Amino acid sequence: MARSLKPSAPETASYHGEIWTDARGYATVRLPADAGRLLPPLEYELRDLEAHSSVRVSGGLKDGRFAIETDEPHVKVAWRITGRDGTTSRGGTMNKLFATVVIAAAIALVALAAASGPARATYPGATNGRIAFGINVGGNTDVYTARPDGQDLRRLTTDPGFDACAAYSADGRRIAYCSGQGGGPVQVWTMKQNGKDKQQVTHLTGPATFPDFSPDGSKIVFTAKPAGSPTRDIYVIGSDGSGLTQLTSGSVDNAYPAFSPDGTKIVFTSRRTGTSQVWVMNADGSNQTQLTFDAQPKDQVPDWSPDGSKIAYLADTHGIADIVNPSWGDIWVMNADGSGQHPITTGATYYGTAWSPDGSRIATMDMPTRTNYTVNAADGSDPRAVHALGLQFVPGWQPRGTGAEDDDG
Repeated sequence: MARSLKPSAPETASYHGEIWTDARGYATVRLPADAGRLLPPLEYELRDLEAHSSVRVSGGLKDGRFAIETDEPHVKVAWRITGRDGTTSRGGTMNKLFATVVIAAAIALVALAAASGPARATYPGATNGRIAFGINVGGNTDVYTARPDGQDLRRLTTDPGFDACAAYSADGRRIAYCSGQGGGPVQVWTMKQNGKDKQQVTHLTGPATFPDFSPDGSKIVFTAKPAGSPTRDIYVIGSDGSGLTQLTSGSVDNAYPAFSPDGTKIVFTSRRTGTSQVWVMNADGSNQTQLTFDAQPKDQVPDWSPDGSKIAYLADTHGIADIVNPSWGDIWVMNADGSGQHPITTGATYYGTAWSPDGSRIATMDMPTRTNYTVNAADGSDPRAVHALGLQFVPGWQPRGTGAEDDDG
């Protein structure tokens, strides 16, 4: 909501508001449409309203947006940007607008992503079902679904907390997601694919994000950072909230897990070699093996092809995963054993990967515009925007189809 304040000093224009950073400590401020009048030199004023984290600009004003980064996740920041007023020639004045944008992630939420979104397995299906993703509209982020062509947009969550990280079960009947409803750290929840029967799964002391169902639906793997822990690690829990088990440990972040379609493996990213790389382990956490070794940081979120033969992942060409944000890059694909690594896009600004159930396309998010697209899984061609509403988060793709049996179940 925008409101006019007293006129600013001559020949200057200023915008200010408040925003929450996501689990990676990252947020993107979107200015009103008339902010194109701002001209250099620009001054940024940032203040942590909770007084427990440093805050800085990590990406300057471009296309009406700029990026903020904090050392801690989920920090409320007051911001102000001031510059020359390009609509006045001499002694002109303008009204300040108050813009409030709340962005959390997920994603990375403690590395949600944020821009966030879920790591997940895309399970096979005869046809491609709906695409689920978080959308920030009017300062509130909720889970929405739409058909791959963008039609029939549906809002599944309505609480004032942050809701994103949607990942479908193998039968397409339920969605695991991360939610901040009820206050406290974001936790893993599940609901029917139509938004009914919401159930909280985790009750941890810190954020629990990026859930992914096992093929039989009995377990959920996710990323978490319990209170007091210096790093994020990967955990698995029963879909009913029982049997919490930690799968990774150490002094570095491990994140973005996804079960293989046959349930025997989990792909994830780890910084244990100094740069975020793609790793794989057995479903019980054993035999943790590095798959990528090149210098480019790997970002959220890796995804298995529906037949389990390949893994798609994001290689940063801008920023550094979970460290320098915003980050984005190209989609790469490799065989499940790590061989045959190759990019399917060049010079792209994508973030995240989600294979379609028929294996023909990959859903991803364009980071600068915060809009989800699908591209040809073979060569990255034919980008198609899913829906234009709001600031979006990384998508998940529903197996099966989009008929009444899936929509009403």
